[in-house]
Amino acid sequence: MELVKTGTGRVDLVSELRPVETLRVAESPFAKVVKNRGALVTVFGQFNMRKAHSPWRDVRLRQAINLAVNRDELIRDVKGNGVIIPALVPERAFGYDPTLAPYAFDPDKARRLLQEAGYPNGLAITLIAPPELQVQAISLSMMLEQAGLAVDLQMLDAATFHRKTNVLDVDNPPEQQVWDIALWSFLDYLNFPVALLYHYFALDGPYDWVVEQPELRQLYEQVLHAVDAEQQQKLIHQMERHTHAQAYFLFLYNPIQLYAVNKAVEFVPHVTTLLSLAETTVTEAHWSLQQAAVPQAPPGTPPLRADPSNVAQVAVGQTVYVQHCATCHGANLEGQPDWQKRLPSGSFPAPPHDATGHTWHHPDQYLFETTKYGWQRFAPPGYQSAMQGFQDVLSDAEIWAVLAYIKSHWPPAIRTQQERLNAEGQ
Repeated sequence: MELVKTGTGRVDLVSELRPVETLRVAESPFAKVVKNRGALVTVFGQFNMRKAHSPWRDVRLRQAINLAVNRDELIRDVKGNGVIIPALVPERAFGYDPTLAPYAFDPDKARRLLQEAGYPNGLAITLIAPPELQVQAISLSMMLEQAGLAVDLQMLDAATFHRKTNVLDVDNPPEQQVWDIALWSFLDYLNFPVALLYHYFALDGPYDWVVEQPELRQLYEQVLHAVDAEQQQKLIHQMERHTHAQAYFLFLYNPIQLYAVNKAVEFVPHVTTLLSLAETTVTEAHWSLQQAAVPQAPPGTPPLRADPSNVAQVAVGQTVYVQHCATCHGANLEGQPDWQKRLPSGSFPAPPHDATGHTWHHPDQYLFETTKYGWQRFAPPGYQSAMQGFQDVLSDAEIWAVLAYIKSHWPPAIRTQQERLNAEGQ
C-alpha cells in the first residue's frame, strides 16, 4: 500500500485495502480509493455449537447476541464501508431478500433473553478473529461487554485460525474447541449461496459448526434440485428467513471492498472481487506511457523535512508517534527506565526523544534513515538492535512528521544546536 500511495511506476493497484487506510490513500498525490459496492462478501460471526456442552445450541442465546450488536456503530467503525444485512447473503447477491429486516439493536431484549437462557449475570466467552478483522473484533467485543458478557478476544494468525475453525483440519476435535464465536469475512465468488455460504458453514462443509433444524436441510436439498432461477431465489429467501429466525450466526454486514489505485489507472472492480482486468485501462498520464522518468512528487512540491513550527505536520506526527512509537519510547518521549544501561541481551532500552536523550545530537537525515531502515544498519558489528525499520509501515511523509513532533518538544536552544548539525550535513 505504501508503494502505490507514495510514488508511481512501482505498484498500480492494491486490493483488500483496510478501511483505516482509506484516508491516507485519498490524501496521496499518486493514488485514489476505488470502492466496489456490489462485492459478494459477508462479514459474520460463527457460533460454536459443536463443542462439548455448548450453550450456543440455545436459540435464545444466539438471538440475544444478535440483539446486543449495534450494527450502525460497527459500520461507523469501518468508516462507513459496509451495508447491514439480515442474514448471510450479500445485498446484491443471488438470493438476497430485501424484505427481510436485520436484527435491531435492542440491549434490553438481549438481556431478557440472556436471563431466559439461564445467564442473568452474563457469561464468559472467547471471541477469535483473523488479523484483517481486528477493528471489527474489538468493536464487537466492546458491545458484548456492554451487554454483560465477559469477552476474551483472541486475534489469531491465519494458520492458527484455520486450525481452530476448519473441522477437517482442527488441532483438537470439534468437541474440545473452546472458542465461542469466530469472526469471518467470506467471499461467495460463485454467487450461489447454497453452494458456498450455506454448504461451507452450515451443511456438512469444512466450517460447519451449526446444529441445524431439519427445515434448513430440506430447503437446501430443494434448491439443489430446482432448475428455475426464480424458484431457486424463493427457496433461498426461505433459507435466509429460517436462518435469521434461528440466529444460526451473528449477522453483521456486507463490506464495500476497497482498492488503492494509481490515479492514472481506470480500474473497474468486479462483484466477485477477483482481479479481472479486461475492462481496466490507463490514461496518458500513466508512467508506462511517459517517455521521460516520472517524478516521485508533483512539480513544485518542496522537499520533505521535519518542521516543528508546522502545526499540521506536528499533529500528524503526534498521531503516528502514539500509534507506532510510544510503546517503546514513552507517551511523553521519556524513553524506557535506565535507558543507558545495557540489557542482558546486550542491547540498550529505548532512549528518550526529549531533551534528556541524545536524539538531538544527530542531524535529521540520520534520524530519518534510522527510523525508516532501522538502527541495525548503523550498529557496530555484533550488536543486535531492537529498533526495527518502518519502511513497510510508514510513508516518508509520516516519518518526517514524527520527527517534527519530536523536535517540537525540544527547548529553543537545543533546536538551534540541532539545526547546526543539519546545516553541516548539507
